[in-house]
Amino acid sequence: GDRDAFVAPLTRDVALTAASPTHTSTPAATATLTPTTPVPTETPTATPPPPTATYTGTPTTTHSATHTPTPTLPPPTPTATATLTPTPPMPTETPTATPPPPTATHTGTPTTTHSATHTPTPTLPPPTSTPTLTPTPTPPDDDGDGVPNAVENACPAPTALSSCTSPSPGDCNCDGTADGEQSNVSSLPGPNGYLTLWNQSCPQNANVVALMESELPTQDPAALYPFGLVGFTLPECETANLQIIFHGPLQWPLASLEYKKFGPTTPGVLATVGFYVLPGAVFSGNSVSFTLEDNKLGDDTGDDGTIVDQGGPAVPNPMAPVPVVAPLGAFGLVTLLLLTGVCTLWRRGRHVGAARR
Repeated sequence: GDRDAFVAPLTRDVALTAASPTHTSTPAATATLTPTTPVPTETPTATPPPPTATYTGTPTTTHSATHTPTPTLPPPTPTATATLTPTPPMPTETPTATPPPPTATHTGTPTTTHSATHTPTPTLPPPTSTPTLTPTPTPPDDDGDGVPNAVENACPAPTALSSCTSPSPGDCNCDGTADGEQSNVSSLPGPNGYLTLWNQSCPQNANVVALMESELPTQDPAALYPFGLVGFTLPECETANLQIIFHGPLQWPLASLEYKKFGPTTPGVLATVGFYVLPGAVFSGNSVSFTLEDNKLGDDTGDDGTIVDQGGPAVPNPMAPVPVVAPLGAFGLVTLLLLTGVCTLWRRGRHVGAARR
């Protein structure tokens, strides 16, 4: 009976303790109750709050967040195991339940660390000074024919011109006026001495140049141009009587010279461009005279009131290829000679037989 009176309250207290909410944990420590010594109450050590979270954000955005850390469960409350002694009556001891520590809620503003990438601004080199281009001044050309004054004035005295009685430098057509002062007279150096273009019909020469055959798009294998070619334009000119004077030594007989042009045989039609002999050109001494008409043979352009020409005195090229008789023609010629011989012999035979009869 005394045992039941002692065990029943202890059993009830243990049941109450088991019924109270307790977190699942590892096995509890066993305590021995001594009537004369009270059981010390175990004070759980509070878990320190978690460290402040540090967030790294972009430089342009600030995030504000409330971080609630997961609560740390308190250590389990040890359950006392009583050792029953049947002989002495034991006082009833009600164990005091230790409340769980309060859940720590950490509310803080996380510190935002801004990480910015610094792109250095490139240091530009000092500007390079641009040299000032000084345009080359155009040599003066008072008469507007395309040949500078200094070039025309350097023309030597036309001693080779037989009709000139008082030759003087700079007056290469020997008309008493400097060529650089006349828009219809142009003198300039060529590959074999100076050349003079004398326009005796129209008032203005233009774009006068001395050309080498090698400067043309194609070359003439049949002729040589010892004085080169003269290119020119005669604006607002329908018909022009022209004379070209060659001041270099003339090493070829006049009979071997001919004036050849490079240009279209049909004015304005590029498909007909080539070298051709200009009809009507007359050589006399060291000069050649000819007539050009707009939109006629000798003019490169069509009917536009302007005459364009490039030509010069030419001599036959001794190295020009000789035409070769075709093999079929040579065979035909041999066959014809054989047939002629056979016919001749046959005729003689007939004449001899008739005479014997």
